[in-house]
Amino acid sequence: MELDSLYEPLYRDSFILQEKHDEFRHPVEQQFPMEQRLAHNTWILEFTWRIKADSLITVWYIREADTLRILDRFRYSEYDEF
Repeated sequence: MELDSLYEPLYRDSFILQEKHDEFRHPVEQQFPMEQRLAHNTWILEFTWRIKADSLITVWYIREADTLRILDRFRYSEYDEF
């Protein structure tokens, strides 16, 4: 919610942790042991905001009890290709 008040929210997504994500999500995947990745039962939340005219930030969260814990964040140009 705090980032929503500072930056323009672009999208919110979620995905199930698995063993072979694309280059964009790979750093998040690497934070988990292979057995957890193979289990396919861990949900990751992915939120993206526009922070400047051509800059974005994506933050990945995991739900822990009744809060969200940040797993990683990535700032990049809107024009980067993954």
